[in-house]
Amino acid sequence: MVEQVAPRAAPRHSPRHYLRRGGSDATAAELSTLAADYSQAKDATARRALMDKLASYCDPEAVSIVMSALGDPSAEVRAAALEALSGYTSADVVAPALKGLQDADVAVRRAAMEALSCVADASAAEAIALAFTDADGEVREAAFDCLQEVPYEAQIGLLEEALKAPAVDVRQAAVSELEDLSNHDAMDLLLQAMRDSDAQVREDAADAIWFLVSERFTDADTARRWWQANRNRFDEDLFEKD
Repeated sequence: MVEQVAPRAAPRHSPRHYLRRGGSDATAAELSTLAADYSQAKDATARRALMDKLASYCDPEAVSIVMSALGDPSAEVRAAALEALSGYTSADVVAPALKGLQDADVAVRRAAMEALSCVADASAAEAIALAFTDADGEVREAAFDCLQEVPYEAQIGLLEEALKAPAVDVRQAAVSELEDLSNHDAMDLLLQAMRDSDAQVREDAADAIWFLVSERFTDADTARRWWQANRNRFDEDLFEKD
């Protein structure tokens, strides 16, 4: 049985505008030394300590070191490597995060989502979509945090993917996000959600539609016909036009 994810009520925060949260600039020589020390370290504890040290720096070259460390036999080291990227906004983080999400160890996959959490680039969508299908509820929940960072068009595409996810809690969370969006795109996707195989998702979608346009529907076909006939009554934010 997988953990359940509670639908998120509101966006977590707006996209960040810094290279990295905290940390200090690293010289090329320092990073080169760290990479060499990592490759020569025989003990997992020592390799983990080097990844912790990497987390104190702020440099794009850290990504290549992390990619190497993702092949480490120790899951603890792999997770620490991804944690070293936490706070980076660069799209270069997407590749190691995507690789981490394919790891068999749940701690590594959770660390991958932490690494991805500040990336405000559409290229993060593939990793977020993969996280929607993860067996771990914490990873799936983190996907919705990451979704808040990417551009709007990517968000809409991801919410459409979330409505197809195997886990019911992901589909419910997607409905909640769509209600928060409150626009025409959200209505179109909520109409899809009214055809969900799960009764609770269908009910949640109907409740969201009622909240947005003050109309109650019990079946998807009636709702769709009404929306096709009345969508021009509403502006993009679903306020009725004068």
